[in-house]
Amino acid sequence: MKTATLKSVFTAVFAALICAGSVIAIPLGPIPIVLQNAFAILSGLLLGPLQGAGAVGLFLIAGFLGLPVFSGGKSGIVAITGPTGDT
Repeated sequence: MKTATLKSVFTAVFAALICAGSVIAIPLGPIPIVLQNAFAILSGLLLGPLQGAGAVGLFLIAGFLGLPVFSGGKSGIVAITGPTGDT
């Protein structure tokens, strides 16, 4: 595989991991603790700043398009612009 293709695959895999990280949540008040945060930081550390930001961007685009990838199964622009910014 070419390097650019491999980077795209890893970016998409980490975007999927960030999406999957919303399934496990520890509810502590209005903002739950989820694995999404750890996967987002891990993507930046392992992939570098450009591909890490791309993975988080793909995750946010998936949520904006209506896929229930934010914590608690939320989606849409309302989940981001709400009072807690609950992703």
